[in-house]
Amino acid sequence: MGEAKSEGRMAWYDVAAVAFGVIGSMLQLWIQTLRTGNLPNAEFLLFPGSDGLFQVAIYDNEDYRVPFHPTQDVKFLLYTPSNRKHAFRIFVNNEMIFKASPFIRDIPVRILIHGFGQSSRKGDFPKKVRKTFMAEEADPCNLIYVDWEKSAVAPLYNTAAANTKDVGHEVSKLVYFLISNGANLSTVHIVGFSLGAHVAGFAAKHFRKKYGQMLPRITGLDPALPSFYEKGASNRLDFTDADFVDVIHTNGKSSARFVGVGIHNSIGHADFFVNGGDRQTGCRGLLDVLTACSHMRAWRYFLESVASADRFLAVPCPDNPTFKAGLCGDCDRTKRNCSVAIPMGFWTPSTARGNYYLSTKRRKPYSYT
Repeated sequence: MGEAKSEGRMAWYDVAAVAFGVIGSMLQLWIQTLRTGNLPNAEFLLFPGSDGLFQVAIYDNEDYRVPFHPTQDVKFLLYTPSNRKHAFRIFVNNEMIFKASPFIRDIPVRILIHGFGQSSRKGDFPKKVRKTFMAEEADPCNLIYVDWEKSAVAPLYNTAAANTKDVGHEVSKLVYFLISNGANLSTVHIVGFSLGAHVAGFAAKHFRKKYGQMLPRITGLDPALPSFYEKGASNRLDFTDADFVDVIHTNGKSSARFVGVGIHNSIGHADFFVNGGDRQTGCRGLLDVLTACSHMRAWRYFLESVASADRFLAVPCPDNPTFKAGLCGDCDRTKRNCSVAIPMGFWTPSTARGNYYLSTKRRKPYSYT
């Protein structure tokens, strides 16, 4: 779904799409009720699905959780310069199939993990990921898209949140399988969006505990807030998970009056607060409330950053009021204080530490540089 052409406005078809999304999710809840024979006694929330449209989702109810089946519920889809358009499915510990795969051992490994209600087939995210990393002009890499659709299916947010740990363990096993077959651990970069950010965190925790090694880098794209805000570092993405953890915040819940779906607190080695980290330029008004435009911007910014290390230049700053007052500069937009600016996203240096702020444009390309 496209983003607003004018700030705060929605076209009639955008409103209709949201209405159908809510109605559809309510129908899914009704079907679940018929299957279990019980009326849902649960907390509910609105949370964005595959294209950012908010859906009614079950937040907390044991009766509405779906069992996790690793081999069925998690798929690892490989793209390389040899198969840019058609995925090759990797089966962990199946040496015969892996030897027949197009995996290239001497190029980097990028692992991308989607969020709630997403998959390898639905929405813009998987298409844009493949298009970005498999472009002819892009640096060669092994792109592995983690499809955990069956464990992240709407409207069961409670199931999806609970399953992040198990899915993370499967990703950890994948990484170990890859390095056991010639991949270079130092080139592994895991990127997770929303709930996928916590999957990445659990993958790293499991990898360190089971295999005694640290993953080199995790990038969290607006890590999901519900079910994780109140939890400690051992139960969500945290800077202790990998040698370097960078986090892009675009829709954090910064106050009781503001409905954000991402974690607003600093949880990485380097945390980037884009346009303040809560609401994005061009996403305000009814559009943001109903379509999670700000939340979805996290992965859009990251994918745009892949093209150049000169994009999304962020400056160190203690907080948003100080940034808004102009006391830290704004390199990407005004070219002030660029001597201390660093790129946000794909090219963020692993030496970065602390909080960084930057502004973006309302429409693509979002970076001013």
